[in-house]
Amino acid sequence: MSTLQVLRKFWVVHKNPVLIFPNRARGLKGAHLAESPLDRGGVQKTIKLVTEEMGLKKQALCEIQWVVEF
Repeated sequence: MSTLQVLRKFWVVHKNPVLIFPNRARGLKGAHLAESPLDRGGVQKTIKLVTEEMGLKKQALCEIQWVVEF
């Protein structure tokens, strides 16, 4: 599955008209009303969980986190 396909599937869940990664202050059901993005820590935590699940080594994880910070 391509990145675009994954993002499209995720949008169907949150349906925020402006944000790709809306914050979850109101839960996932309220994500369509979010006015601010998911915080950096939330994105990094998600990337860490995904990379661990995929079995990527720690070096790859550090490189991915560096990209997210910029």
